[in-house]
Amino acid sequence: PAAASGNTLYAYAAGDSSPAGCPTESPASEGCSLGAALDEAESGDTIYLATPSTSTAVGAPSHYVGNWTVNTSGTSASSPLTIEPDPALHGAQVVLDGNNGTGPGAGACTTAACNGSILTNGNGVFLNLAGITFEHANNTVGGCFGNGGCGGAIDNGDGGGDGTVTISESTFTDNAAAAGGGAIDNASGGGGTVTVSDS
Repeated sequence: PAAASGNTLYAYAAGDSSPAGCPTESPASEGCSLGAALDEAESGDTIYLATPSTSTAVGAPSHYVGNWTVNTSGTSASSPLTIEPDPALHGAQVVLDGNNGTGPGAGACTTAACNGSILTNGNGVFLNLAGITFEHANNTVGGCFGNGGCGGAIDNGDGGGDGTVTISESTFTDNAAAAGGGAIDNASGGGGTVTVSDS
């Protein structure tokens, strides 16, 4: 569920801008990307993913395609960052897509690279994820026990970190990581906490 306080930011799969406050936008390209929304988010905020999936294809334009890191400062158990579908989508599927580890320039990857975890939760960050589909991750980035990537869809608490992730009503499909944790890797060399329910 969304946090009880804080601001609401809207992120679009085709978002190519960073308007202050990340409001709803039409066309979607004038709205915030997920990366822009994460850059602007503060503790207690909710990021609404406002683009519904209309395809099952890897890297589909209606998917959020890339790798992102959550480093929101000041979060706590009572004031986490929440990422979930826009309620206006009325239950439509929202997909975060790793593009099978390919990109950019070789597909639909919208971030600097797609060969890591779809979401990496930063040290000390309290993050709530609800109602999201994570698929097509292929984490081959080195540094996890020297054997490649840890955590295909989500990586939390690695390298001495202690992030806290709460996941509900979410789906993990076709995710891989070279060193383990195809869907989720937690506390590989750190002290992170992940709680999963109804997923």
